[in-house]
Amino acid sequence: YQRRVREPRTRIMEPVQSKWMALLAAMFISMIAGSVYSFGIYSPSLKSRTDGVGYTQVQVQWIAFASNLGNYIPLAGLFFDRRGAPATLVGGITFIFSGYFILWLIANNCHYGTCYLGLDSAFGLGFIACFLWGFGAGWLDVAVISTSVHNFSEHRGTVISLVKSMYGLGSGIMTQIYFGFISPNQISFILFLAFFCAAMPVLFGWLIKPVRTPASGSEAGILRTGLYAVVVVALYVLVVSVIRADKGSFSDTANIVIALVLCAYLAFLWLLVPYALKKSGPTHSDLPLMSTSTLAAAPEAPAALQTVIQRGPVAALQTLDFWLMCIAVFAGTGAGLTVNNNLSQIVKSEQGSLNAQDVVVSLFSVANSLSRVLFGACSDWFTIPRPAYLVMAVAGMGLTVFGLAFANLAGMYFLIPLCGFWYGAFWVVMPALTSDLFGVERFGANYGLVQTAVSLGALLLSVLLTSYWYDDHDDAGTNSCTGHKCFRTPLLVITGCCAVGSVAATILLKRFPHQHGSFEILQDQGQAQDLEQD
Repeated sequence: YQRRVREPRTRIMEPVQSKWMALLAAMFISMIAGSVYSFGIYSPSLKSRTDGVGYTQVQVQWIAFASNLGNYIPLAGLFFDRRGAPATLVGGITFIFSGYFILWLIANNCHYGTCYLGLDSAFGLGFIACFLWGFGAGWLDVAVISTSVHNFSEHRGTVISLVKSMYGLGSGIMTQIYFGFISPNQISFILFLAFFCAAMPVLFGWLIKPVRTPASGSEAGILRTGLYAVVVVALYVLVVSVIRADKGSFSDTANIVIALVLCAYLAFLWLLVPYALKKSGPTHSDLPLMSTSTLAAAPEAPAALQTVIQRGPVAALQTLDFWLMCIAVFAGTGAGLTVNNNLSQIVKSEQGSLNAQDVVVSLFSVANSLSRVLFGACSDWFTIPRPAYLVMAVAGMGLTVFGLAFANLAGMYFLIPLCGFWYGAFWVVMPALTSDLFGVERFGANYGLVQTAVSLGALLLSVLLTSYWYDDHDDAGTNSCTGHKCFRTPLLVITGCCAVGSVAATILLKRFPHQHGSFEILQDQGQAQDLEQD
């Protein structure tokens, strides 16, 4: 008799395995962070004077700006560079739950325009609440995108596309869940967001970890499969939204089935992980993230990456390239956020129904996601310099906003998703271009710094320009506005801003190396400077 000895089992969280598990978890957490684009679903309840808070349009836009400010303030990147992904995720969970829960308390305790704390106090608390959930979404985004970029540095364009496409698709998925289980109770939807957006990072956040392994030959193919899986989700939401727009609404049973099918498919995505693990190469030991010793001990990077100057945020601020990129980002994302934050009011100004408002939120989200897939993949697959995509995004946004200024309700069903398409492009081009220009060692801080241009665009174009114009031209005593007078002039001004942004992006393109991935020009500009410790 010979005793049979079992072969030792491979640990389920070997480094290569955790690298792919971390990417999948990052996609789902990014979807949660993308709930920021769901504001258009419940913003009418914040303006309602019968069953909501009774905010004016200016107040609604100020609290929308609070979420944008929280989302794009650079503190998350600085914190991530010092404390890493786990602590950043814990902060994100705390902030996002607190913000949504406080906003629900405010909305749930204001009826017929009367709040127990008074409307002014309700506005102040609403501003803080929206800042908190936006702040939390920003922390989740920085944790997952920074970790993913470092885990897949050889394919960072495609990886950014994967993670950011789920961010853009988040509100479309949330819209289907809202129609299936919560509609028409918009205030209850806020409570759902509080618990759901906190629960998902708790379930998957422990998988987000830095892993440094060499890229295998099949890695690009696996990532491409992931892109196809995301496209299926986006097309499903798109088809459902188009049919809903045409029919006006579905039955309650149909809405539930649509939501259940979507949730089942998202659960099925986890079955892609074993395939990725099977095809990825040999395992290696985990290495610390973003340290000099790590980069020295890690497998040799491609020559293109070795010549990139590793600039910190202070050094980045001293370059012309940073400011050119920020001008383009300010104009393009400011335009996109103006449209997104005012979706319900833009549709309502052309006599659109409440159902139409929810549909365009979903369409904006789908187009937002598809563009992230397309631009991110193309930036890796083709040798076109990334600033060229930035030029395309800003110019496209300007032309679309110009058309929206003169569009009727039917035209909005095309132009609003097109705005979402161009807006989504910024969120894969911007982080990839940031790493191209300034390196990956201080990526979290640099990425957060560039996002301040987004906050500034939201403040100047969405709040101070569009919302005040809307309130000045509202129909007397109705707290709403109808007709082209509501948005045409602000949208034309934003078109001009996009023209300036296109010029800035074009100058950046002229300064950029002709071959994608070759950074000798940047090296010559500052090789002697010690840029790691700023």
